[in-house]
Amino acid sequence: MKMELEVELRDVPGQLSFVLDRVSEHGGNIDSVIHRRADARGEWVPVKVVLEIAPARAHRLVEALKEKVRVLQAAGEAAGHPLVLMLVGHVFDNRFDEFLDLLARGGCQVHRVQAEMTNKERPSAVFIDLTGGRQEDTREVVRQVEAMAAERGLTVLRSLPEVES
Repeated sequence: MKMELEVELRDVPGQLSFVLDRVSEHGGNIDSVIHRRADARGEWVPVKVVLEIAPARAHRLVEALKEKVRVLQAAGEAAGHPLVLMLVGHVFDNRFDEFLDLLARGGCQVHRVQAEMTNKERPSAVFIDLTGGRQEDTREVVRQVEAMAAERGLTVLRSLPEVES
């Protein structure tokens, strides 16, 4: 599959090499690298890497990159079931990262996360745009997300155009 990675690297020698080495180690083939030094924010420089990689290896690549760089976006043209989930409530007081971990373990690829929060005392809303893997796996991971949310007093709104419960 074709994958586009948006990462931020520290502006120190060896960071780009780290990314390219991880791509190689995970069987990826690089199409292009765009190093946008002019768009640097402090010591962080945005870089876009376009590559070809087997879908089964893409998630492991992203996890390996997180050791040293900020992964802003990892999007691919993989087949799957599109999902839209929204968590509503005190999401950030309830270990939001555990929801993302659960989705990843369930074979989902998160394409975009968007949050709305006016202040810490008020409920927030987090929009998650993702693609699920096999249909039965996707159903199960959505059930698990809903169960975790219910345990934590959160509401899950979902749109599953290709996945029936």
